[in-house]
Order: sequence, then structure tokens, then C-alpha cells
Amino acid sequence: MPHGRTCQLKISNLEKQVYNILTKVQKSTQFVKHNAVLDFTETRRRKFPPGFYPLTVAEQGNESHGVMIEKRVSGKGNIRFYIFDPNGKKWTNTSGYNLTVRIGTKTYPLYKTISPDKSWNKSGNCGLWNIVMAIIFEVVKRNKNDEGIISQHKLKQIYKKFDSIGNKWIDSLKDDLIVKTRLSYNTKSQGDLFISAVYGRLAKLFGL
Repeated sequence: MPHGRTCQLKISNLEKQVYNILTKVQKSTQFVKHNAVLDFTETRRRKFPPGFYPLTVAEQGNESHGVMIEKRVSGKGNIRFYIFDPNGKKWTNTSGYNLTVRIGTKTYPLYKTISPDKSWNKSGNCGLWNIVMAIIFEVVKRNKNDEGIISQHKLKQIYKKFDSIGNKWIDSLKDDLIVKTRLSYNTKSQGDLFISAVYGRLAKLFGL
């Protein structure tokens, strides 16, 4: 199998395994059109709990792009939706794609707060970035009741650092954990190994 296809297969396997392990990822990767209306309307059988919803967007042309939607519900029951795009806020939900979120007949804005200020994705590793950020978001402390190990202050430091080194960092991670490994990431134990490896790299870089 050609090198590029092998890497893509490993990343696809990682999506399945890692997203099943992480408690804050609520669904596996969904494929949507570039102008999709994302229906979060709940019924008795269909629920959309707070958390992350990874998407592969079929952009205009033959390109595809990975992003994540986050649903948050405040203590008062207010619902907000956020979008993570590793290409940066400038390109988030703009030219290549435009997503809309709907609950019933009401549409909701997609806040870009969790997208980086600058692009971290010059080498086109959006699917891998989604996995890495889902791993990070899993342990972010949002409020005093969270047991996360990453404070909001530390998360801002991570973003600021990735604004400078994100492209090189993700290339290095891909080279070591995808290209050079014999692991195919098609089992839960291998998914756990990848998660541990990501946390190890973050701890080395940020002292978590």
C-alpha cells in the first residue's frame, strides 16, 4: 500500500479507537457537505449530550477538511456551539465551507473561540489535529467541578505555543507516531498507547 494511504488508514483507525475511549467525544467522525445544516434536535431516542462532535467536511471542489463542533450547556441550561478548525479563525467556517447548527427551527451561531488565532495546519494534518485536540480537551478543567489537569490558563499557553510551533510539532508527531511506527491503531490498547504518547509530549513541552 502506498505510503500516503497507509498513513491515512492509521489516522482513520485512530479516529475510531481514540474517539471511543475519550468520554467527551460524543460521536465518531461524521461526513457532511460544505454547506450542511447540522441538526442537533433531540428526540426520545436521539440525544446530543454536551461534548465534541468531529466532522469531515466535503469542501467545494475535491478537498475535504476536518473540524470539531463542541456543544456546551451552562448551569442555567443555555446552549452554545463552538467550532475548532486547525486552519485558524480567519478560515473557520468561511470560504471553503459554511456550517449551520439547528435545534428545531432555531439556528445557533458557531463561536470560533476554540479555534487558534493562527493556522497550525500548513501541512494538511486536520484529521490528526482533531484527534490531538480531543485528547487535550478531555482533560481541560472548565469549572471547579471538573477533574481536568489542564487549567484555562494552561490551555491559553498551549494555544500560544502552538501558534508558533504547531506546524512543526504536528509534523514531528506524525512522523514518530504514524509514519515510523508499525502500529496500525486498530485496537483499543493501541489507541490508549497513542493517547499516552500525546500526553507525554504535552507534558514534556508544557510541564503538565
